[in-house]
Amino acid sequence: MYQIDDMHAKRIYVNVLGSVGKTSIIEGDISSQREIVLSGNYQLEDGAAVRIEEAPAEEEDEDED
Repeated sequence: MYQIDDMHAKRIYVNVLGSVGKTSIIEGDISSQREIVLSGNYQLEDGAAVRIEEAPAEEEDEDED
């Protein structure tokens, strides 16, 4: 996993403890002050320059009555 540190990728090693749906519990050296790379991380190397884009809004499920 990568986080963004001063507009550069910083590799973070994590363990996935469990997942349910789109929610996962992880442990590792994660900083709550840094953004997590969600897309394109397969192209990154530690220290590579990154640019930030807003993630597309998720569509909400509408319940039909």
